Amino acid sequence: FCGWTNYEKDDFDWLLNTGRTGSSSTGPEHDVSNNKTGYYALIEGSWPRQPGHVARLHSPPLTGIRCMRFYYSMYGYGIGDLRVFLVEGKNIHFLWGRYRDQGQGWRKSNVTVYGDKGYVVAFFGRRGKAYTSDMAIDNITFVSGTCDGTCDFDGGWCEWTNVLLDDQFDWQLKGGMTGTADTGPEKDHTGFNVSFTGKYIYIESSQPAQRGQRAQILGPRLCGEMCMQFYYHMYGHQIGTLNIYKRIGLKNLDRIWTLSGEQGQDWNEALISINGN
Repeated sequence: FCGWTNYEKDDFDWLLNTGRTGSSSTGPEHDVSNNKTGYYALIEGSWPRQPGHVARLHSPPLTGIRCMRFYYSMYGYGIGDLRVFLVEGKNIHFLWGRYRDQGQGWRKSNVTVYGDKGYVVAFFGRRGKAYTSDMAIDNITFVSGTCDGTCDFDGGWCEWTNVLLDDQFDWQLKGGMTGTADTGPEKDHTGFNVSFTGKYIYIESSQPAQRGQRAQILGPRLCGEMCMQFYYHMYGHQIGTLNIYKRIGLKNLDRIWTLSGEQGQDWNEALISINGN
């Protein structure tokens, strides 16, 4: 496990595995290098595991600012959720998360980690509602410094993640037009919509979403002063409000940008000065 250890007070353990898992229609077929004899870390959703059971895998002790890069597999009916936390003594901070089926194959992600003192990084894998909820991680690396904050969503979510609690629905990854006429963009900001290769994230306000409900995404941890540049699209009758908050600690939210109402059919640029301390 290269210095990574299973947490003793959880429900079950991460295992080393090669090739396919013991259950069909779930999990990877090989490690991320396409080597059927190569190893990866796995949580097996079969009996005696039960819905809601959690397996925690902890890194060796770390210090300083680092970019953690890794690959994950979340394929199968009834997948639970995979989350990354930073653990500093008795304090624990949510950094990244995915839940539900993410499709076959390995997905790449990265997250910036840092703490005031020594810390460890912890992967939390929660078993879903069915035995076909195997999840795996592979090729975890740490590089000094922060991760590149740029994300065009063409290759996935980067360091951004839907909030698992405290909202009513999710942001979605999309290429091309949305499913509703007279609202939303026709393509991503770069103008690429051939074969829907250009991606963006959006909220779908059709049923079952209701007036006043919120969808939240959480970005990477920040340190120092920086400028955040992004493009937004707010077109359609009775458009709501887009807010950006800076979160300090677990609960303290400071609103740093807000915009309400229709803003036309084009993508618009916004720049925000952020102090990440």
